[in-house]
Amino acid sequence: MSLLFSSVSPSDIKREPFFYTLFQIILGSSGLLCIVMAFAVACGVCSLLGISYGPVHTALPFLLLGIGVDDMFVIIACWKNLNLGNSKVSLPEKMGRTLQHAGVSITVTTVTDIAAFLVGSLTVSVTK
Repeated sequence: MSLLFSSVSPSDIKREPFFYTLFQIILGSSGLLCIVMAFAVACGVCSLLGISYGPVHTALPFLLLGIGVDDMFVIIACWKNLNLGNSKVSLPEKMGRTLQHAGVSITVTTVTDIAAFLVGSLTVSVTK
């Protein structure tokens, strides 16, 4: 898949609106695939550690989907904001600047997500 994207120039995307739509579909699909694989690995690690699969765990794929899609939106927004200003910068330079700006936002949201999940895991819920 990276071979497909490495052979694409920004002028190809401007000439072909269908190609830009296809690019977004492939990007979204690959992001969703990463989320599905992360859930599968997490289930495997938990089963190796002896943590049983309970009824609360059925909501985890949707929670992971929300977190993963949020990070994809941040990267795409940074890419669009960066491309508005500099059109003569090389593609690797644009990618580096995009990930540099998006990385800060993604790191902050990841740290707050970890803190929220940690507090949630330490909280005792009383059920009758």
